[in-house]
Amino acid sequence: MLGSALDGGMDLPLDIEIIGVQIPGLEGRHGDAPVSSIPILVQALADGIHQKLGKPFAFFGHSLGAFIAFELARQLRRQYQRQSVHFFAPPAGRLKYYRHIRPSTI
Repeated sequence: MLGSALDGGMDLPLDIEIIGVQIPGLEGRHGDAPVSSIPILVQALADGIHQKLGKPFAFFGHSLGAFIAFELARQLRRQYQRQSVHFFAPPAGRLKYYRHIRPSTI
């Protein structure tokens, strides 16, 4: 998951781990210098997360987070041969309507 879109959100089973990302310069990291480009951010994320992906994994991203998650999925496949089992990107609009979707209904 990228950003804090799901904070306190989806009712997920306990065996599903969420790895959240807060991008420098956004949300709770306003004091940090922003990343200068999406490719630099994606590479840093790929380098930092690829060894934690021993189990099947999926991505969820909303808005800019969806774009970054998509590019991250491509980078992980290309550079580390890690393939996500799913990619979730809700349609445009307010995310609050997706907070209580159960995984079995997706």
